Amino acid sequence: MTNPQIISRATTFVLLWLIAGPVAAQDNTDKAPDPSDPTAIARYVTFTPFVRELSGEGQNEGEVRGIEVEPWFPLGQNNQLLSFTLTLQEARFHGRSTESGIGDTRIRYFYLFSGKPNSVLRAWAPSIDVFAPTGDEDKGLGAGEWIVAPNIVLALKPHPKLDIYPFFRYIWSQDTVQVDNGSGDINLPCDEDTGSCRVDVSALNIEATFNWSFENLPVQYAYLAPNWTRNFDDDGESLQWKLGLGSMI
Repeated sequence: MTNPQIISRATTFVLLWLIAGPVAAQDNTDKAPDPSDPTAIARYVTFTPFVRELSGEGQNEGEVRGIEVEPWFPLGQNNQLLSFTLTLQEARFHGRSTESGIGDTRIRYFYLFSGKPNSVLRAWAPSIDVFAPTGDEDKGLGAGEWIVAPNIVLALKPHPKLDIYPFFRYIWSQDTVQVDNGSGDINLPCDEDTGSCRVDVSALNIEATFNWSFENLPVQYAYLAPNWTRNFDDDGESLQWKLGLGSMI
């Protein structure tokens, strides 16, 4: 899939969403959401082209480019948010061919606690991310496993145009490993024929999104998001840098 094809599919998705739900959107807000307001609760869609640099070992190092389309839904008494993220991307890893396609799908839920209106801490929220393995792992487009990540996020506003969102996550998933089960003393759910076993994988993840908003421009915000992960099982570390521009519809 080429970059124009990726853009075309993402644009089609946004148009379908707008056609399907304009009336419901008008019930929640009379105007477009403000990208400079970290406590905005409304139904909207974000449309974000991005570039993500991956720092790892060997073939885990490379670059991912793509587009994220994320519809947001207000829940409850306007203090809860639910979203899902569809990613169309191109992965370029060292030592591999370039691959394009759909990435893993992320579902997010936030329960918002507001801070003081004029303080730096505008809000904080316990939340949970669930990643569905819709991306092709063999092509480097997905993790190949379901991932669950409970987290805490803060909404900081040190400047009228700058929002900072620090995320503190615990990540849990399962992985498939090959082991020699001939001794019979490995207490794992294994396939006797293939030797494949399911093991728990957990990690600490810290991400900070720096979001700068614009006025009277088609592009409403730009962001930088460093993302660090430490694996509890093998002490492995990874660092990602994500750059993007976006609009709220």
